Order: sequence, then structure tokens, then C-alpha cells
Amino acid sequence: MSKQKRKTPQPAPGTETPDTKNLAAEASDVKTSEVESPEAKTSEIKTPEADSLETQTPETQTPEADSLETKTSKAETPQAETSETETSQPKTSEAKKPALWAALLDRIRRPGAPPRQPLSQTHPVLYMVVMLTSLTAVLAFLLGFVNGITAPLIEKLRQETLLASISEVLPGAAGEPEMVEGVWTAPVQTVRRAYSAEHDFLGYAVEVAPGGFGGPITAVVGVQPDGTVSGVRIIDMKETPNIGTKTQEPAFLDQFTGKAPGFVLGTGADDVHVISGATVSSTAVYNGAAAASSAALTLK
Repeated sequence: MSKQKRKTPQPAPGTETPDTKNLAAEASDVKTSEVESPEAKTSEIKTPEADSLETQTPETQTPEADSLETKTSKAETPQAETSETETSQPKTSEAKKPALWAALLDRIRRPGAPPRQPLSQTHPVLYMVVMLTSLTAVLAFLLGFVNGITAPLIEKLRQETLLASISEVLPGAAGEPEMVEGVWTAPVQTVRRAYSAEHDFLGYAVEVAPGGFGGPITAVVGVQPDGTVSGVRIIDMKETPNIGTKTQEPAFLDQFTGKAPGFVLGTGADDVHVISGATVSSTAVYNGAAAASSAALTLK
């Protein structure tokens, strides 16, 4: 018996069957899955990295931030402490500087009494007066102490200069001249008798201090027994340099040598001539020499 082949009915072209629909649906699903799968894979691949980055970021940044905050706090803490100590230092220094007398009063105050405030805070004017008075007293004491040491030395030097000047205005004078007691009219200060080595009387050494332009001019005038001036030497002066000080130069002082009592200041041949520009100083030296001559005449 011959087998008969069944023929599968073929659908008409342009018509859809259930199998065709299923195949088309499966094909579309496969294509969609193939297209979307890379993105899904990408998302799946990226998701761990993002997660790792997100998880690593706080872990890696947290120590750095902590270290920075720690360093900042460590760096700022000494400054804050320094500023606090600097702020407290003036108060401490002020507290450690009470007046001496205030500290003594605190020592002798009665037990249980409140601490006394410094005088500088309670009575600032009185405190200033006390401090200035104390400072003045200390300086006066120091000046007096120094003067007590230097005064004898200054007087010794002055006496040596005086004796040297006397030997110049009274040539041949030896030893220390003898002081003549008496009351003298200004500008005469002292009068001494000078003797030679053989004890011969040479004349008088008269110390004068006439008023000049810058103050007294101390000078020694040698006067012979008859009142004639034997010489003039300046010991000390405060005249204007190069003007009034020209009166201590020999060109001016030598004019007085040999002048008899009654000599005058003028322009004559026998007169004493003043220095141009130093009239006050020249007149002062002349007044001293004339007064010395007059004083010597009264001792005859």
C-alpha cells in the first residue's frame, strides 16, 4: 500500500499565521535584548565602579580631612594659647609692680583686712607727686655726693692756676702769697701779698671778677707797692669765642703792664684800647685792673 504524503497547507501569501506571529515576536524580543544588553552590561559594569568610587571617596577623603582639621586645630591652638597668655601677661606684670610703700602697708595691715589698692590707682596725682619728689631727692643726693668728691679737686686745680698766674704778674714771686684780710669793693675778690725767695716784698696779687658780656671774668692783677700795674692774667671767662675771648690774648693784656694809677680807657697813646667788636669784654677787664690798682693804694 503506498504511503500517501500529506501536504501541509501553505498559507496564502500576505497572510499571517499563529506560528508566524510567534516567530516575529521572538525575533523582536531577541533584537531588543541584543540592543539593550550592552547598555545593561555597561550599567552593570559601571555600577560596581561607581559604587567602589562612592565607597572609596569617603574612606580616602575622611583621613585627609581629619588630618587637615587636626593640623589646623593644632596650629591654631598655640596661637590661641599665645594670645591668651599675651593678654594675661600685662595683667600679671601690672599686678607684680606694686609700690614699695603699698607692699609694706599690706604687710602691717590687720589680719583679715581686704588688700589695699595701689596708690597709682586710688590717687594717681598724689602718686605722681610722690614719685617725682623721690626721684628729685635721689638725684640731688647723687649730685651732692659727686660734688663732694670733685669739689676738692676743682679747688686744688684753681689754686694751682692762681699761683701760676701770680708768678706771671709778679715776676720773682716765690711760695704761697700771704692773704690780706679786709672788706673789698667789687669787683675785687681777694688781695694777697707776694714775696720773693729772699722774703722781699714785691707787691699785691689782686683777684678780681668784673662782669663781662657772658658773665664774670676772673683775673689776677699784679700791682706794685706804688699802685703801678705789673701784669694782668685771665683765669676764667665765658665770653663769645673769637670775639670776647680775644681779651685774654697777650696783645690786649700787655697794654696794662706799667700803667700808673688813674690810667683810662681811650684812644690816646697812653690809654688802654678796646678790641673792636668786644667793647663790653674789654671794658670789663679794664675795670678789674683799675679797681685792683685802687685797692692796692689803700693798703699803704
